[in-house]
Amino acid sequence: MNKSNPIKHLSDIEKFKSYFEHHERDWLLFSIGINIPVKTNTLLSLKPSELNREEDLYYFIVNEHTIYLSEEISDRLRAYIVEHAISDDEYIFKSTKTKRVLTRQQFHRILTDAKKDVHYSGVLGSQALKKTFAYQAYVQGVDIRQIQQICGHHTKAETYKFIDVNYEDARFIQLNL
Repeated sequence: MNKSNPIKHLSDIEKFKSYFEHHERDWLLFSIGINIPVKTNTLLSLKPSELNREEDLYYFIVNEHTIYLSEEISDRLRAYIVEHAISDDEYIFKSTKTKRVLTRQQFHRILTDAKKDVHYSGVLGSQALKKTFAYQAYVQGVDIRQIQQICGHHTKAETYKFIDVNYEDARFIQLNL
């Protein structure tokens, strides 16, 4: 089994989002997955009754940290739930064929197909979206200790390994003022 990696380049994230643009369920799965660091099974088994909402934004509480979805993702998620008449106790992300909750294997197939079509060379496994969240949070300046807490890691070294960042490289600082 291959170790998954975070999607490090924003251009690659945009390629995936563009690929999923006409498949709303898959766009939402991918977009929520890279914006909220939860396990794949948690994401796949999400129900409307489990969503937290403040005004027009959905948010999740992950290891005592409140993480909001963007306005675009919140709007599209709300519209998807309404359009598909998903009741509070139903799974949001169901198979179009079986009408049952998507399995990890089905989701992995969705990601693998997308990976081929967008010519992405990285390794995408079950943790790739959570790793992408953590990596992108890190490069956008979120403190590694906070990412460590959100991800439930015991050490910073574990978090650096999770996001595929060399600890020695992370200690290098250069200002160009």
